[in-house]
Amino acid sequence: MKKILILILILSMLFITSVGSFTVSAKGVSPRYTNIDNINFIFKVLDPGEAHISAAYNAKADVFTYAKLTVKIQKKFLALFWKTVDIGTTDNEWISYSYDVNGQFYNYFTVNGTGTYRAVFCLEIYGTSGVVDTIEDTIEFKYN
Repeated sequence: MKKILILILILSMLFITSVGSFTVSAKGVSPRYTNIDNINFIFKVLDPGEAHISAAYNAKADVFTYAKLTVKIQKKFLALFWKTVDIGTTDNEWISYSYDVNGQFYNYFTVNGTGTYRAVFCLEIYGTSGVVDTIEDTIEFKYN
């Protein structure tokens, strides 16, 4: 009986180890998009208190219909929390559309004071098949 318990314990440990290593290796897999080849997001805060955002993309010409970018700017407070900055738009989100296969978005917003800011990007690329590629990214920038 003791040998059976030891054998079960060893098999259980081997199973857990193999499952754990599979999970770790799966994290390196990047998503496959239907409508877009690449995207580059940029966020910087420059003097005198302007938060600049940029997004450039290259879509697949044979399926692309349009792109929609949504951005909100947030500022860190109490070292742990984020508060959305008032940028003067509905829900303090900037939304823009592009109908260019190789497109670029750019805008800037006034921010007050030094601190750590972040831009929260959501780019949606619409295609002829009805599939929407959604690419999200968050970029932090410390402004002194």
